[in-house]
Amino acid sequence: MKDVTVSVPDGFVEQEGGLEGAARELTIASVLRMVRKGTMSAGAGAETLKMPIYDFVGLMADNGMNWYDQSEEELDAELKTLREF
Repeated sequence: MKDVTVSVPDGFVEQEGGLEGAARELTIASVLRMVRKGTMSAGAGAETLKMPIYDFVGLMADNGMNWYDQSEEELDAELKTLREF
């Protein structure tokens, strides 16, 4: 990981319980953005945030993100494959 210096709105650090909490919130936001854009996997996101994958999946859900995002056609193809077993 790299360290970055950022400016935040007045009150943000206090709202997040200090510098450590603010840094954590900014890291979470960055990781979720990268996962949403597809530049980081959910597994890598969980690892970066040092949390179990099932907790990260919950974090994604809390932020309106799907754990498994596929098109209807992809889902139909997978269901067809599963039915063949």
